[in-house]
Amino acid sequence: ADPLDSTYLDTILDLARRFEPAWYSEHLAWTSSGGRHHHELLPLPFMEETVQTLVDRVRQVQDRLGQRMLVENSATYTAFDASHMTEAEFVGRVLEEADCFLLLDVNNLYFNARNHGFDPRDYLRGLPAHRVAQMHLAGHDDHGDYLIDAHGSPVAEPVWALFAEAVRLFPGVPVCVEWDRDVPSLEVLIGEMNR
Repeated sequence: ADPLDSTYLDTILDLARRFEPAWYSEHLAWTSSGGRHHHELLPLPFMEETVQTLVDRVRQVQDRLGQRMLVENSATYTAFDASHMTEAEFVGRVLEEADCFLLLDVNNLYFNARNHGFDPRDYLRGLPAHRVAQMHLAGHDDHGDYLIDAHGSPVAEPVWALFAEAVRLFPGVPVCVEWDRDVPSLEVLIGEMNR
């Protein structure tokens, strides 16, 4: 809930002016408090106060950029007991009240459903479809009782199955396969893209 870093925002605005990206996106997470950066995407409590804080921040960023942005659902390893809404309800509220779009990370959704015990298809059906503007796929490390968001392996079969449902619900949305650790040959990457 610290104030936005205006110097960082100025840097983003400068990049946006120079390169004119189609979208600017950021994860729904927190990374600092009291001026200390934690260098990790930390989970949010799914509660009214957090919705209002995020709506305020997203609107500030959009006003500075002069366009709507995308927010991305983050992979999380822990959850807050104080949460009083589901992740899908929380994300939907932020999207609608901030008037922004969703970068739906299908791997992160699968990841959170496994780590926190909810049905990812219910999550997909609960999203405002008109807000889904992009999707991501990625690999993860499966350690049996928990998953690690790793981006260093092929997309897992259950993520492909969930992606098929997402494509049915949100047709025509651009997709990116993320692979930024242990990067394989171009042939392997093209194979994942083609799939």
